[in-house]
Amino acid sequence: MSLKNLRLLLARSGKRETEADRLDAFLADPRLVRSLHEELRRDAPREHPGEAAASPPPVSGRGSSPAIVRGRFQLLRGNGEGERLDRFLAEADPLSAFPSGTEMQSPRRDRRLWAGALLLALAILPSLLSRTGAREAAGPRVSPHRQRALLLISQGRQLTAEDRNGEALDDLSLAVRLAPDLAGAWVDLANCQLHNFQVTLAERSYHRALSLEPGNPQALDGLGNLYLRRNDPQKAERVWLRGGGDRQLARLYLLQGKFQQAETHLSRLLRQGSQGELVDRMAQAARSRQLAPDLRSLLEPEPTGRSAWAESGWRLFSHQRYGEASGAFARALVEVPQDVNALSGLGSSLLALDRPGEARPFIDLR
Repeated sequence: MSLKNLRLLLARSGKRETEADRLDAFLADPRLVRSLHEELRRDAPREHPGEAAASPPPVSGRGSSPAIVRGRFQLLRGNGEGERLDRFLAEADPLSAFPSGTEMQSPRRDRRLWAGALLLALAILPSLLSRTGAREAAGPRVSPHRQRALLLISQGRQLTAEDRNGEALDDLSLAVRLAPDLAGAWVDLANCQLHNFQVTLAERSYHRALSLEPGNPQALDGLGNLYLRRNDPQKAERVWLRGGGDRQLARLYLLQGKFQQAETHLSRLLRQGSQGELVDRMAQAARSRQLAPDLRSLLEPEPTGRSAWAESGWRLFSHQRYGEASGAFARALVEVPQDVNALSGLGSSLLALDRPGEARPFIDLR
């Protein structure tokens, strides 16, 4: 292949490329490289031995002949690639001097990419580790609604302890709306409702807590106590047996005169350590097979309304609506004349209305 054909080949490309790009493309083709190298060596003028020794070295210092230099400048057109072409022409095997563009660039590019990726990973890793450690140290994130619900539960317990039951009921009702999946919130609400004589609502709240945590001991204890206040000891026993309530079962069996069964549960409690003065007195009663009147009064549950009217009467009484409360208690006594809870509520309402003469019969029945 002649230099003319080479120039035609390089100029035939339709792309706008620099001469250096064209030379790179040419050098990447082994057949073109070998053909041009052989043609240039064949066309170079042969020197006589004597002339070769006397002639000064060429200016380039690489032994390039005039024909080679002329061809080189025709090929490059003054784009500064002379040194690369000199190396190509001076090598016996031009392919060993100029590997293909892919062989020269790919390993270098891959090394740069891997080095960049490694530096990026090293820069990001400390930040990721610190964030992960901070999350683990902080624990699971609590939503704002749940945080507020927990605060309301704490406030509700404090208000209940201060006998501010109306305010406690408001806080705990809001808490279960904000976090309906908290079993403890439902238990606290049920206890407050039961304290406010809202027995039906309290029963629903206890069951809601048990649907979330079937073995919740506070819910089982409260629900059993609710049934005992309703004078339904069979239901109370079934509930306490579910939760292993030894203290409550011993209390129930003592009230029923089942001293041997009470002693079994009390012995289990005492093996766990000191349980307080009340448990010691219960154990002594179980061993003596006799329940003293003063101990019975401590173990008896508070009476609860036997109708919805009695519950409504106590809710109205807690809001100081004594006239409406007395009317609700009177309706309760129409349904169940011997409802002690309704009798007590009616007497208390009449006293609050400053009607002691009417209240006296009910106060005497307390």
